[in-house]
Amino acid sequence: MLNAGLILTDGIALSIVFAVFVVGTLLWKPRMWLQDFPADLQAMIPPKTDAEKRLTILFAIPFFILLFGGLGLSASRFGMDSGFGAMVLHVYLVWQVVNLFDLVIIDWCGIMLVDPMNPPFDGTAGAQGYRDFMFHFVGFIKGSVMGLVFALIVAGIMHSLI
Repeated sequence: MLNAGLILTDGIALSIVFAVFVVGTLLWKPRMWLQDFPADLQAMIPPKTDAEKRLTILFAIPFFILLFGGLGLSASRFGMDSGFGAMVLHVYLVWQVVNLFDLVIIDWCGIMLVDPMNPPFDGTAGAQGYRDFMFHFVGFIKGSVMGLVFALIVAGIMHSLI
């Protein structure tokens, strides 16, 4: 049986870890996230250097370890008593808390913090992408689909371990 309290607790905890990682790296090296910006901004910004591509991959490893580890921890707290399908649903709902947090707090609230006339990337002043709420909503939808894949993978691994 699903536990809404556990879903929210684990989802919020994982959202905080997710936010610290994303916002920290975004403030430190924003070009690592260049692929996650709207197309008009990407077109205005020079492509990543080879060193930036390597750094992006290097930071993707701990990012996915934290993400899958957090989802796996939540799955283990949920347990297998309710069956595999319930675990998949639990992990998916925890992911959706993180995905919604990313959309509303990091993306949409983050949009409001960026001054389009004094942007973080040189040569992008006035770009429409800095206020493209729909771009981030589409990303949320894509994240919702990816979350189902994550949930199946995590639940499958946890099911074999528990």
